[in-house]
Amino acid sequence: MLVYYLAVFCAALLNSVNNVANKHVVAPHTLGALQATFLIQILAALCSVPFIIALHQAPPTAAWLPVLVAVALGLGGYVVLMLAFTREDVSVVGPILGLKVIFLAVLESLLHRTIITPGVALGALVSMVGITFISQRDRWSLQTRDLLRPGVVLMAVAAFAYAVCDLFIKQAITNWNGNSLGVTLYITCFMGVGSLLALAGQACWSTADRVQWSRIRPVLWPLLISGATVLGTQYALFTAFGLSTSVTFTNIVYNIRGLLIVGLTAFLVLGRGSTVERAGWRAYTFRATGAVLTLVAIVLVMYWK
Repeated sequence: MLVYYLAVFCAALLNSVNNVANKHVVAPHTLGALQATFLIQILAALCSVPFIIALHQAPPTAAWLPVLVAVALGLGGYVVLMLAFTREDVSVVGPILGLKVIFLAVLESLLHRTIITPGVALGALVSMVGITFISQRDRWSLQTRDLLRPGVVLMAVAAFAYAVCDLFIKQAITNWNGNSLGVTLYITCFMGVGSLLALAGQACWSTADRVQWSRIRPVLWPLLISGATVLGTQYALFTAFGLSTSVTFTNIVYNIRGLLIVGLTAFLVLGRGSTVERAGWRAYTFRATGAVLTLVAIVLVMYWK
């Protein structure tokens, strides 16, 4: 179990770094959300290719379909995630991905044809309160236009896409006899191939959308960090999926990432003077409280059945 919890914590830590790096990629507005997504996935795929060559093994027939579905959902979810980063602070939208567990609980209830439990209903209510706190800026507001901003809604959509994606990833790992490394490498590689084709198609469609070095250079380091942490996060998280029978429970532990994102961003902004966000200490207090409430909601979903 120590290996399991270590894998989940590493995934949470790497993902928090990835979120902050993603925000640094799109914050200067030199790259659009689509271009940033495609470049990050291509970099992650380049990191995975040497390991695929060394693995000398392709997925078995039963694993191909869930792998390909996970690639489509994962790439689509990442595009929506990056669109959210272009519109909102990372310390707001990052923790909202924790709603994935609520979606997983509902989806698993539908798959197993069971009723939605009181824990799920109460957890959904508490999570809404948590999002209310997470969505706050330095001044408290309960107006709908301030709470359900475009970036918040987009991240909720990404959470749903990733919830469905996780179910297919778990199926792929099971069908490949628990080979989480193989699933990680092939999903990452195929997402990179898809991104390369999409980037080429975008360039052919419009010359103005071609990726230029002058656009990449200001955000080169965040791009490299994002690409590396995508692969690292997926390997650590998929390893945890392979070690556990419950995707939902793994995501409960994984949701410590929300607090890590808020803490890391607050350190960079308040402690190091970063301009990636302009929030003050009151906003980070609200967001940290919201992240804790989201964790409470998830525990209610799992343990009050």
